Amino acid sequence: MNYSRRKFLGGAGGIVSLPLFESLLPRKLWAEGAGEKPKRFVVYYVPNGRNQETFRPKQSGRDFALPTALEPFTPLREYLSVISGLNSQPAALSGTCDHAKSAGPSLTGMPILDGGKLNNGISIDQFIVQSSKTKSQIPSLQWSAADPGVGDCGASTMYTQVISWANANTPLSPLATPMAAFNQLFAGFDANATEAQKALRLATQKSVLDFVKNDAKSLSAHMNSADKAKLDEYLTGVREIEVRINSDSSSLCSSHAVAPSLFYDHQAKVTAFNDLMVLALRCDMTRVITFMLEFELSYRVYDFLFPGQPSAGHHSLSHYGDQRGLDQLIAVETWESKQCLDLAQKLKNIPEGDGNILDNTMLLLLPGMGQGAAHNHVDISMAILGKAGGKIKPGMHLNFATNAPYANLHVTLLNAMGIPTEKFGYDGTKILPGLLT
Repeated sequence: MNYSRRKFLGGAGGIVSLPLFESLLPRKLWAEGAGEKPKRFVVYYVPNGRNQETFRPKQSGRDFALPTALEPFTPLREYLSVISGLNSQPAALSGTCDHAKSAGPSLTGMPILDGGKLNNGISIDQFIVQSSKTKSQIPSLQWSAADPGVGDCGASTMYTQVISWANANTPLSPLATPMAAFNQLFAGFDANATEAQKALRLATQKSVLDFVKNDAKSLSAHMNSADKAKLDEYLTGVREIEVRINSDSSSLCSSHAVAPSLFYDHQAKVTAFNDLMVLALRCDMTRVITFMLEFELSYRVYDFLFPGQPSAGHHSLSHYGDQRGLDQLIAVETWESKQCLDLAQKLKNIPEGDGNILDNTMLLLLPGMGQGAAHNHVDISMAILGKAGGKIKPGMHLNFATNAPYANLHVTLLNAMGIPTEKFGYDGTKILPGLLT
């Protein structure tokens, strides 16, 4: 049987990509291992800056204490790197308001000279896609758990609701529902299916697994017991996500259903996106994902974190006026870190070669600005989980005290992904010292 990492289970109107199964590899590849492991790049964007007192560690170097909003990462301390003190010159040069010039240049490193026009630059995720020698089934994914938002000071919403740009004039808007993301992965990718067959699966809401069960049964016959269990576990996971998404999307349509809490629904939505990202990376459908947990200038209200208490939206909390507002802001930012942790832990729990998927991933928790209350663009902090296939030396807090251009981060991340780069964006000209091996 000819097996490769691109092996699929196929059926009329549906297709399911598979993880790597060693028992199906040619004997030579099995003896040598599966070859070089793919490196993956994931951005987990969070809005409205961060409260630096509880997000940025007070100590530099290796022996730093985790501040409140980073404490959730304690179980993955060995995978954690923190970078602070980056100065965004592109934001200073941008001719628009602070939130648009936070998200807009966040991955491009280019100033937004006119917020009313689409004129940015290629983002690093798309630079990775264009520079990669290995092409995935889906070059990159752009997703978000946000609700539609507003522009900033009349600027195009592309600068607050998009971080991925194919080029200066082409923003890649994210899909914002788990169902749309699921269908992007599993619906309509069977090259042999007719349009009628694809439409039938969607119209009947038939599980994608129903279309590939015969292929799965045939494949299982060639597997050892360990890989059979692995296949069953994977397909069960696909089915559980599918059922959960279908239930969430249809529950409000039934006259007999009790509408779920909007806040519970948001948590479930984020979890569903995390699980879909795990599937996409696990099966090598893609190696590049940008995920906006919320759009920039987010006004989401997190009442589920404060039962029985009045609470303002996130943007208002970022400009807290009293201790209760600050406490609630810290709780929101800590919750956001926990969502990123959820994704990281799930990647760590999936074996790959001698390690796990997180070993070969660079997961960037990225705020677009520094201190949200001050709309600060000269002291930006972020966290990285993962080792990028051994290219990142984790366990450090690197504080550049506002002396390093923000776009030097982009140069560093590209080199971590194995793409030699000396310049990126407006002022990225060198690798940040101390992060790479």
